[in-house]
Amino acid sequence: MTYTTSDLISILDTAIQRSIEIQCACSPLRLPGEDHADWETIFKFNAKNSQTALESYWQLREQIHAYQLEHQVSGLVSDEWTYQGKTIEACCVHDQLTAIPNDKQVLIEQTPQLIGWWGEVTQGMELWYSPTCDNKDDYCVNYEEILRLAPLAQWASVSIYNGLTIEINLRLCWGDDADSPESKLFFAMAIPSTAEDLEQCLNV
Repeated sequence: MTYTTSDLISILDTAIQRSIEIQCACSPLRLPGEDHADWETIFKFNAKNSQTALESYWQLREQIHAYQLEHQVSGLVSDEWTYQGKTIEACCVHDQLTAIPNDKQVLIEQTPQLIGWWGEVTQGMELWYSPTCDNKDDYCVNYEEILRLAPLAQWASVSIYNGLTIEINLRLCWGDDADSPESKLFFAMAIPSTAEDLEQCLNV
């Protein structure tokens, strides 16, 4: 029986928790109720202290990525984003898994809808481009500049960060590696001017 995407996420979540809790004594990670007979031969999690626990977690993560590629287990999960009553649901690569080749096609196919949603909900907001070079500052852009670049992207991703300001990010991506692609990050930023606006940001 092959592990599913949700199985692998559960394994990694458990491993993260164990790496935090471990105090001493070398012991393998065992999942409650796990019925896969080859569990310990595929995934081992041995740790004597917090440092080796972290190292063991990264080793486990690498093993899981290899398992995904060997058994073609998707690294995609479904997520949704809502702003001002407009919601979009799409897939994204789970931050602890890797993407398999078929995942990239899913990301490509949903890109027009993501770009369309981002453009719709960010109307009237300040638009910025965030260069990947550490020595370069963010700078303002306009929709026309972004629309010129959008057709060059193979796929896109969105994210929302909220607090005293709200940022709605659009990342345009291309390349062969869906985990670490070449990309350009744009974000729309709004600064609340009233208590009602602040409450909206905090409840996105």
